Amino acid sequence: MTNIKTLETEVAALEIQLAQKQKTLHLLKVAALPWKIGDIVRYKRDGKEYKISGYGNYSIEYGWAKAVGKLKNGSWGRAEKTLFGDFEVIKPAG
Repeated sequence: MTNIKTLETEVAALEIQLAQKQKTLHLLKVAALPWKIGDIVRYKRDGKEYKISGYGNYSIEYGWAKAVGKLKNGSWGRAEKTLFGDFEVIKPAG
């Protein structure tokens, strides 16, 4: 009969394996997004250009992205805005 300590050790090892698999799955989903950090996009709601700066809480499920707006002098701002999926990539990063 398995004792409690052995079973707890096995459960801990399985939790570590599960966490590793979940991280790999998340990274694969992020890689499958149609846009990447650094892409320049046009937001269809306001017609302005934004530069993708990060992934939001709902990036994978809903296609949302964090982005910074283009300033009047042509540089990129620092204040992030959530783009709610209504944007198209006009210049890929890289």
